[in-house]
Amino acid sequence: MKNLMIILSRSRFSVALLLAGSGHGLTAIALAADSTAPAAAARATEGELKAMDAFLNAHAVLDDQLRQHPGLANDPEFLKNHPEYAAFLSDHPKIAEQVKNHPRYFVQRALAAQRKQPVTAAEVKKLDAFLDQHPEIEKDLASNPKLADDPKFVAAHPELRKFLNAHPKVNGALESKPKATIQKEKRLDKREAKASDI
Repeated sequence: MKNLMIILSRSRFSVALLLAGSGHGLTAIALAADSTAPAAAARATEGELKAMDAFLNAHAVLDDQLRQHPGLANDPEFLKNHPEYAAFLSDHPKIAEQVKNHPRYFVQRALAAQRKQPVTAAEVKKLDAFLDQHPEIEKDLASNPKLADDPKFVAAHPELRKFLNAHPKVNGALESKPKATIQKEKRLDKREAKASDI
């Protein structure tokens, strides 16, 4: 067993695969893939991660800024301009330490957890209603769903940015699973079209 551990310790990927069988598989793979990941003893608890997720869900614009520019996480001017974020870090010292030492890792981890949440039927209906009112955006997204996560496309369509900020779960789904999310919306469109023909 000792020789096996020596061999496996030479490869971060192998260690990740070994640990993937344990209850911490995703964490192990994420740590192996990200050399900026904090040591296990320094990581925030699951409850603290959920608190960060909830905070980011409630502050979609801030979430977007931190995702695009993780270095802002510790910027004094950014903290001054976002007192709600500064207060959150003050109330969560372990999270503040994580952000200070590993802003990119921690922000990406929190966002990844947010994106794993499935889009509900109600959210697909909201997306469908939005796209029904904006047929040009619907046409573009139908031909290329990844445009929903393209900053240039979103900047050119401020009404889309406003919608995504107001619906963070839809935003997360369009970022992580754009094709599947747009396909759900198309299926809803087809069901609505059949219902109106009856």
